[in-house]
Amino acid sequence: FLVASYLSLSSRRHIELFVIFVSPILAKHLGIILKKRIVLRPKAWLFPVSLLIFILVIVWTVIRLPSQLRIEERLFPDKAVDFIKENGLSGNLFNPSGWGGYLIWRCYPECKVFIDGRCLVYGERIYEEYGSTFRGEPTWKDLLDRYGVNLALIDYSGRRSRPNLRDRLWEDRDWRLIYWDDDAMLYVR
Repeated sequence: FLVASYLSLSSRRHIELFVIFVSPILAKHLGIILKKRIVLRPKAWLFPVSLLIFILVIVWTVIRLPSQLRIEERLFPDKAVDFIKENGLSGNLFNPSGWGGYLIWRCYPECKVFIDGRCLVYGERIYEEYGSTFRGEPTWKDLLDRYGVNLALIDYSGRRSRPNLRDRLWEDRDWRLIYWDDDAMLYVR
């Protein structure tokens, strides 16, 4: 119970776990409360009012939750992804790690991302290769070849821009810029 409570308070994605763990406990104690209520009847209005408040909180949460689950479009390359989907592009995609989860959500299985925010899944070696590629170090092309990368989505906004890889792709004759907006550049080979 304590672990489920802690997890649900630390992240929204764990609320379902809290509900799964707490439901049997709540059901057991609700049964005990109902039996005592019938016997003792301290205040007849207390239980119906509490139940009504509980139901209103549930209904309010269900109505309000979808509006809180939207994607902040300015943080992700939504127009570039629309371009990828509209043009049927597919393959292995080199991308900023901060966009990986969004790209998996929008592009999988047609495009397989190079990396996302799950550090433990990829391991230190992949992150080192990712960093050296984004910095445009001399091995950048060999790494993209080794992983069969045929698409590269580069952050073009001033927030997280890595000019070295962007410059390398621009200068390389095997890579062609096919999409460009204020947030992202998409190269293909």
